[in-house]
Amino acid sequence: MAIEILPLEPEELKRIRSRLVLLNFLLLVFVCPLYILLIYEGMSSLIYIVRTGFQLTDSLLIAFLIIFNYLIFTYALPFYRVAADDSKLKTKHVIRTIILKVEEEFVSDMGT
Repeated sequence: MAIEILPLEPEELKRIRSRLVLLNFLLLVFVCPLYILLIYEGMSSLIYIVRTGFQLTDSLLIAFLIIFNYLIFTYALPFYRVAADDSKLKTKHVIRTIILKVEEEFVSDMGT
């Protein structure tokens, strides 16, 4: 087994960058407006609680906002950070192997 470091082909670079553009588009179109709306509603709920007193619906909205923030910072942001780092790659690792012996023949269930 040998590991070779090869440069990425132009079509691979293009595919990686197009996926990053798609992820950024999805982030801007779907996640950011929802996040801004939740922040706005959470702040208005906090102001309403301070002015009038505690109500269950306002506290549920604040709890949902806290859970949403936790999920965004735990799962979404690291995913986008890794995707941005992957778009800057110029090389790939290729593992070369030689199959010495096949013990069982693989038969596909698809009939081919």
